[in-house]
Amino acid sequence: MRYFFVIGLCVATLIVASCTQTNGPSDSIPTVEQQLIASRVQDGITVELYADHALTTGFNNLSVRLVKDSKVIEDAHVHLYCDMDMGEYHHGAPAIQPDDEPDAKGLWNCSAVFTMPSVSQWSVVVSIHDHETDAEVDVRIPVSVIESNTTQIASSPMFGNILFVIDQTTWHTGLNTFNLLMFATADSVSYTPIENAVVTVNPTMPSMGHGSSGNRNPSDSGDGWYTTTVNLIMSGDWDIAFTMNDDDGKSTTVHFPIVVP
Repeated sequence: MRYFFVIGLCVATLIVASCTQTNGPSDSIPTVEQQLIASRVQDGITVELYADHALTTGFNNLSVRLVKDSKVIEDAHVHLYCDMDMGEYHHGAPAIQPDDEPDAKGLWNCSAVFTMPSVSQWSVVVSIHDHETDAEVDVRIPVSVIESNTTQIASSPMFGNILFVIDQTTWHTGLNTFNLLMFATADSVSYTPIENAVVTVNPTMPSMGHGSSGNRNPSDSGDGWYTTTVNLIMSGDWDIAFTMNDDDGKSTTVHFPIVVP
């Protein structure tokens, strides 16, 4: 199950309250297949941030590993949030928090949804409660985020602003099944998954003046995730439109332009 947390700048109290004891540190540091995005050292702890690829706007699988005295820390609690420093103000981004325990390689697996490219400075802030020493530390890791055309934001009478995210970047002719992720946000700091929404999908090819049949509207799979299928019947430029209907009968539509090779 995915767990979404409100993005905020004060998480130390939450970390202490939710900590549970796990296994102690291991004696070796396994190799990680993911790409090392950045690492920072603070208070003797090296925080490593990994991802499947260079960070982009939209959905990113992340992993965090903690190393101290040449050993992987496994007995800790980890929380992260994303922060964009715009100079005069800050805003956040949705995050999926890691489990209470790391995997066999000492990685806390998590995710982030970056809402815009790095026109200013993004940081991933990792908050740590080291159970062995009872120390608490926040480690700010500056990162670069490039544009991927997988996010759209639209205004909704019911939800304020809605962040729409698709988790697919490559396309092929025929049926394409992928996921749509939706959040409501009133302040660009706190993001709440939208569940049980009625959403329709409509792929069209504007240059050719036609759409396609055999599409499947998004179905709710929980925590703001919806699974959908579009039928892209030929190569070229397509537009995938999602429309969400509010309870008051009003609708919100966003468009994702894509290219099918």
